[in-house]
Amino acid sequence: MAIHENKFRVRCTCGQQLSIPAGAIGQSVACPSCQRSLLPIWAEAADNGPQTEPALNEPEATKACPFCAEKIPAAARKCRFCNEFLDRAHSAPVGGPAAEASAAQADESVAVFNLCISQWDNVWKYLTCGLILIPAAASFLLPNLRSYAPLILAAVAMAVGVAVLWIFFSTRSRRCIISSGRIETHTGILGKQIEWVSMASVTDIRLKQSLGHRLMGIGTIIISSSDQMTPVLELYQIPKARQVFEYLQTRISHFAGQHVSRH
Repeated sequence: MAIHENKFRVRCTCGQQLSIPAGAIGQSVACPSCQRSLLPIWAEAADNGPQTEPALNEPEATKACPFCAEKIPAAARKCRFCNEFLDRAHSAPVGGPAAEASAAQADESVAVFNLCISQWDNVWKYLTCGLILIPAAASFLLPNLRSYAPLILAAVAMAVGVAVLWIFFSTRSRRCIISSGRIETHTGILGKQIEWVSMASVTDIRLKQSLGHRLMGIGTIIISSSDQMTPVLELYQIPKARQVFEYLQTRISHFAGQHVSRH
């Protein structure tokens, strides 16, 4: 605090400066910026005489709050917008090991790839269903079955439609979810089965693609891991297979490098 014309200059933790009369020392004063209660109990006289207030038109030095990015005075120790103490942003590491683990866990939960089996894998199944309709339609050409032909065609078409829907939704229900720290496969239409391995446990990956699959951009990735529950995990006929494979190579190399550095 500095004496100035029988008043004292007080600085709040939010960086706001305010002047109070001598009689206010020892009494509670509210900061007009953050509404924090101050209790001035002492004052220090300036060595070089009375200080003058800064010019009104002189811009005050500011900085961005590391938590909410709002502009606050450069000398502030607490943000008046988010009420965070700025000293916490400079602790090493931010929040300590617990915060690092929390941040890593949050990052691992974000899906980088969320893919289902490509419908290109079902092309032959769909064609087979279509071919089944041909004999049913041929019943119109047979005199003995001509009167029953509409009923036969409708029944076969309904069965084929159910089969096509089952194939489609069973394919859509098989998903591969890949984040920076784990690999999951979800299967099942009514029930659900989830298998997963962590990136750190992966020991080998292989990509299988035929010429046709390469042209369509699909493939099967086989993942070997040290996980006893899931020693082999297969990402069957997924799209963007090459892109996923290269991402997995990068992440597995990252974890392998961390393991080597620890030893």
